[in-house]
Amino acid sequence: GSEELNQVAGAVTPRIIVEYADSIVSTELGRPLFVSPAVKNLTASQRSGTGIVDISYEVFDARQSVTISFQYWDGSQWVDCATTTGEGQVAIGKNTGTWDAKADFDAQYRTDVKIRVTADNGEAVNNIGQSESPIFTLDTKAPTNVSCSLPENNAINIPVDSTLTALKASDDNPPIKY
Repeated sequence: GSEELNQVAGAVTPRIIVEYADSIVSTELGRPLFVSPAVKNLTASQRSGTGIVDISYEVFDARQSVTISFQYWDGSQWVDCATTTGEGQVAIGKNTGTWDAKADFDAQYRTDVKIRVTADNGEAVNNIGQSESPIFTLDTKAPTNVSCSLPENNAINIPVDSTLTALKASDDNPPIKY
């Protein structure tokens, strides 16, 4: 940081400016001007073949750590992600986390999902910084019409060397992996 001296009513008052990331925190006449944390470079995408969403972001603040929370857009409102890793107290800089969308937002096929990362530095004012990911496709919907045609479902006493024949499943998001 740097120090400057200001003349106010004949008195010399120090002015301290601290620069970090893309923000400036300044105190003048003993009154702090707090700047919110900054969340940048947020990406979120569903891991292939799973219900897990990988989240990556950078957070900046004058403090060394902030409290992070994740929310998802369900098409009409922001909802707290309940089943996560990487939430809570994190260090300033690059961070990652995950959201188990299969556990929290099951049976969905949506092309308009996004993640919001919220950083709280605990200050009394200007304590919240947020960022939203670009929209991505989320598929936690199970394929339908999955069954066995030979042997029939729930059959008993099937020889060990039997040939299994499955019916073709359908899904909103092909291809289906077998």
